[in-house]
Amino acid sequence: MHSADRISVAFGLSFAVAVVLSISCLRADSRPPDLPDKRPFRMGFTPWPADLTAEGVQIAEEFVRRHGDIVSIMFIGGIPWPEALEGRPFSRSVDQALD
Repeated sequence: MHSADRISVAFGLSFAVAVVLSISCLRADSRPPDLPDKRPFRMGFTPWPADLTAEGVQIAEEFVRRHGDIVSIMFIGGIPWPEALEGRPFSRSVDQALD
């Protein structure tokens, strides 16, 4: 796959997640009375913000904490597989993302 194709796929997936999160946030504080207190399944999200601002990131992280059970950690620069396989330390940016 060419890098332009990868960028297109990544943008498309990111856009889809942003749309879902945006729609979900519209009614985040109101819950219909007929829904059970607990879900019979786990709800998962990525912390990708609908708005690429500091406020958008904060809103996305708060939404994930309030409504999610599973969080998928994203590494924009890629996963450091060689370092993980060989037991070497990760870069500072990866360590910061994991904190």
